[in-house]
Amino acid sequence: MIFSIDKWENNINKGDETLVKSDEDVFNNLKLLNGKTITQLVANGKDNALMIGGGNDKFVVTYIEGDNEDFYNLINKDFPNSEEEIEVVTGGQAGLFPKSIVVDFNTTYFSLLYFFNHQKRNPNMEWKND
Repeated sequence: MIFSIDKWENNINKGDETLVKSDEDVFNNLKLLNGKTITQLVANGKDNALMIGGGNDKFVVTYIEGDNEDFYNLINKDFPNSEEEIEVVTGGQAGLFPKSIVVDFNTTYFSLLYFFNHQKRNPNMEWKND
């Protein structure tokens, strides 16, 4: 599977694509996101993608499906209805996101690992169509 990862240097994206072959590669690529200079990872499936923005322990995970690009945000199970806003840097830009869709590293990792192995969103996690 191909992962696209940004890398910002002086407001210029010098990111690249990498071929991911193993669960260990999935973990190592996700760990690159630091919420400052490396802020977005896109895992590209056949007709879908999983987009992850952020870094450290604050991530926004969005599953994109089909030609109509249906979007599903991963829900934070600890704060599913929170409208409190949290700043997350994704795609090199800071943005405010509801706490209900800002998740920790482990949640992000298991959603990405499932996508890598099955090319669909993890059915054991809650997703909201956006």
